[in-house]
Amino acid sequence: MDLLDSILGDMDKTKTILKKDVNPNVLAQQQKRQAQKEEKDKFRSASEEKIKLYTANTNTNPLHFGTLGKLERLIIYEFADVYNLVSHSYGEELSNKKYVVLYRRENAPS
Repeated sequence: MDLLDSILGDMDKTKTILKKDVNPNVLAQQQKRQAQKEEKDKFRSASEEKIKLYTANTNTNPLHFGTLGKLERLIIYEFADVYNLVSHSYGEELSNKKYVVLYRRENAPS
């Protein structure tokens, strides 16, 4: 037991040292990345739910999404493929005023 206690004690000291050596900037970047990931996941879930409701509905009107960034548009395109919808982007890329409209395949513009 003395050897085991010694090893465990050394491990606790190492954890303490590692916690003290963490750069505050690195920690802030990790927290920022985690917040961005959570925001992306939230957008992904909300978008999928919106698209599921659209596909369940028999309405033939297109589904409009507001102004979206590149990553958000990619998520919408992915869901359009999964749910067998046609996607079109409108607007200007440079001004970040681009939005996506989803159509049912049978009602898509040509």
